[in-house]
Amino acid sequence: MHPVKLKIEGSFWDSQIYSGELILIDINGSLHRINWNEAIDVIANKFPNFETAVRVSFSDGELFYNPKVIKIFNDHAIKPVIISQLDSLSKSNITEKFSNKNSFWHEEVYPFSFLPSDTEIYYNRFFAAGEEGLYSTPKSGIGSKYSSNDMTRHIDSNVLQVKASENASSVAIAAGNDGLFEFQFDRYVKGNLKREKSIASIPCNICDWAFQSVIGSTLYNTFFVKFREEKKDDKKIRIFDEIIHDNDIFLSQKNKKSIIWGAREKIYRYSEAGFEVLDYNNKNKKKPTFSFKGSVTSYNVQPDLDDVISTGVAPFGTIVEFSDKLIVLRSDGEIETFPGELVHWRTFPRSEHYSNQLHLIYEDRLEVVSFIHDYFVEQDEKIFGFTR
Repeated sequence: MHPVKLKIEGSFWDSQIYSGELILIDINGSLHRINWNEAIDVIANKFPNFETAVRVSFSDGELFYNPKVIKIFNDHAIKPVIISQLDSLSKSNITEKFSNKNSFWHEEVYPFSFLPSDTEIYYNRFFAAGEEGLYSTPKSGIGSKYSSNDMTRHIDSNVLQVKASENASSVAIAAGNDGLFEFQFDRYVKGNLKREKSIASIPCNICDWAFQSVIGSTLYNTFFVKFREEKKDDKKIRIFDEIIHDNDIFLSQKNKKSIIWGAREKIYRYSEAGFEVLDYNNKNKKKPTFSFKGSVTSYNVQPDLDDVISTGVAPFGTIVEFSDKLIVLRSDGEIETFPGELVHWRTFPRSEHYSNQLHLIYEDRLEVVSFIHDYFVEQDEKIFGFTR
C-alpha cells in the first residue's frame, strides 16, 4: 500500500505538529500556526469519496493500532471499503496553497533570533537549537509579543540536535565537540528543565532515545549511554549503567566503514554488506543487552556511505537521507524513495496521532507523507521500524 501525500506550497525551514496544530518556520523567519484539524476538514470535504481515508491518514494516525478499532476494521463489510479509499487517496495529487487568508492559518513573529538546527516540542514548550544554544518558550504563546518574556536559554553550547524522551522525562542534546547532555524535566523551574548534565564527553552530532538510554553519534562513530531502572522506596529511579561503544554493540567484526543508529528497541548498521538489525533489551536482565534481529542484503540501495547525511527510525520504517534523495525501508519489507535535495525532514515518534507522518521540506513546498501500511504489519516481527 502506497503512502498518502499532501503538498503545502511555500518556502519553509522546519515543521512541528503537536496537539492538533502544525507549526511551520519559513526561511524568512516567520512563524505559521495552522489548526491542523480544521485544515484536514477542508481537504476531506474536497474528497467526499474517501473522506474517511483523509482523516485516518493525516489526523488519526493511531486509529488502527487500537485493538478495539481493529476488530471493527476487520469486519468483511468495512475493511475492503477503507482499503479501497486509502488506495484511491494514495493515487491522488493533493496540493494546497494555504495562507493567512484561511481562517485556520495564522502568520506570526518567530520569537528566536536564529533559524534553528533542530526543534522539539515537549510538555507544551517549544525548543529551538542552534549555534547560540538551546532556547525554549511556551508553545501556547510562541509568536506572540509576550513570548520573549518567558523565553529561557538552557545552555550556550552549539546544539545540533534536541530529542525529548518518552520514558525518561528528559531532553537530550547533541552538542558537537562538547558531547552529549541531558536535562531532567521539572515543571517547577524556569523553562521546565533542570540544569544540563553531561552524560558522555564524546563528540556527538546526533542523538536519540532507546527507552531510558540515549544513543549518540557523529554518524560514523556511535556510542550507547545505557541507563537502567531500579526501585527505591517504592519509586522507580533511573541509574547510569555504562557507555557501550559501537564495536561492542554489534558483536560481529566491524566493517571498515559503517553507520550505526537506532531508537527504542531497534539498532541498525548500514555497510557495504547491507543492513544488520539488533533488538535492544531494556527490561530482562537475564537476556543479553543486544540480540540479533535480522539482516538484509537484497535491498536495491547503493551502499554509498560517504553520501549519507542523516538517519532515523519511526514506526513505519527506518530512514536514510542521501544528498539527492531520502529512502524509507518500510516495516512491510517495501522501499520508498523520495528524490530531490531536502531542506529538512522530520518524524514524530512520540506523537499519539502523527507517528505515521514523515515531513519532507523541499525548497518550494512541504510534503506531509502519511504511511498507512504499518497498521497491517505484525509489530513484533518487523525488522524496519520500531514496535508500536
